[in-house]
Amino acid sequence: MTPAQAGRARNAVAEFIQTSVAPGDRVTLLTTRGELWWTATMPHQGADQLTTLVGRLESQRTTHSSLDAMTDYEAMQIELHNDPLVIARVMRRG
Repeated sequence: MTPAQAGRARNAVAEFIQTSVAPGDRVTLLTTRGELWWTATMPHQGADQLTTLVGRLESQRTTHSSLDAMTDYEAMQIELHNDPLVIARVMRRG
């Protein structure tokens, strides 16, 4: 997820909390990397905490150009043919 996508996701979750969560609903917020896990019954156990946590979530995507990545074709050429031209091209990028 890019930083821009993370911002849109934060806004969508915050709007959901404000407009769709009813008293008694149990809400769990967790990150895909397992760095955050939070559960509460709304609104008594922490709608404010949830909103604060959502605001602090950030994208963890590493920024690298796809130009830096080895293509499937290059990997195949190196694996099957030990192609010195492809190996050199990939090494120059790395």
